[in-house]
Parts: sequence; structure tokens; C-alpha cells
Amino acid sequence: MGDYQFLSHSFKQLQTYPVLTSLPIPIPAAYLQALDFGKYKQETGFGSGMPYLLGQL
Repeated sequence: MGDYQFLSHSFKQLQTYPVLTSLPIPIPAAYLQALDFGKYKQETGFGSGMPYLLGQL
């Protein structure tokens, strides 16, 4: 887990634990990156415009 460059604060926080940095992650890197990016968007609102339905905010 220590080899990854995460965007989200939550995943970066996990990298601060010494036990987790040396732990191999048994999931594909692309899947882990997608989870991290989803969490990043949730934390920052990046890429999300104003929601509207039928022209109404």
C-alpha cells in the first residue's frame, strides 16, 4: 500500500500506519485507484456541478 500515490485524504491517512504500508493489497491497482478517486470526489466535490432536474436547481 505504500507504493500507491493516493488523492483522497482518507487513503493518504491509511498510508500513515506502518503496518499497512508494507501490506500487499490483493486487488487490482485500477480498482484501488477508482475507489480512491471516488472518495476524493466525495471529499472535495471535484467534478460535480450543480444538480438539476428539468431545468430546475
